[in-house]
Amino acid sequence: MTHGVRCGLWPSGFRRRMAMALPKRRTPVSKRKTRQSHDGVAMPNLVRDPATGGVKINHTAGGARDAKGRLIERGEA
Repeated sequence: MTHGVRCGLWPSGFRRRMAMALPKRRTPVSKRKTRQSHDGVAMPNLVRDPATGGVKINHTAGGARDAKGRLIERGEA
């Protein structure tokens, strides 16, 4: 015997579909833009590699070279 609850999964008075979560207050535009100011994706700085003649990302070692631009032997580790 159930006391005060109808038979089934849902208690009496409970809505069968769930309500969406909503904010209590509207977010101001200035607060939203301040939060989103770091979301922009910047294009990487591409430069011409003088050693290989190809294009590489600036301030990185390209291909099989170390940070100073010297060729790395495959046997080295």
